[in-house]
Amino acid sequence: NTVKIHKNILPINSYVQFDGKNSLDAILSQTKIPKNFDLLSIDIDSYDLHVISRLLEQYQPKIITMEINEKIPPGIFFL
Repeated sequence: NTVKIHKNILPINSYVQFDGKNSLDAILSQTKIPKNFDLLSIDIDSYDLHVISRLLEQYQPKIITMEINEKIPPGIFFL
């Protein structure tokens, strides 16, 4: 099946950290997305605030949706 995506939608499936080459701002800087894009939907499961805080230094999305799991506090990993 071929998924057709609107020309103004840029889906990115990537491992995100709050700093370095895998920070969200570094990932977005490799695209042509404008600094004030419309919607950011993000599902990180940890360090959400750190990632978003850093992103907002360079980008201003109009709407941000984030999935959270309150049972997994930041910095704790379940094996």
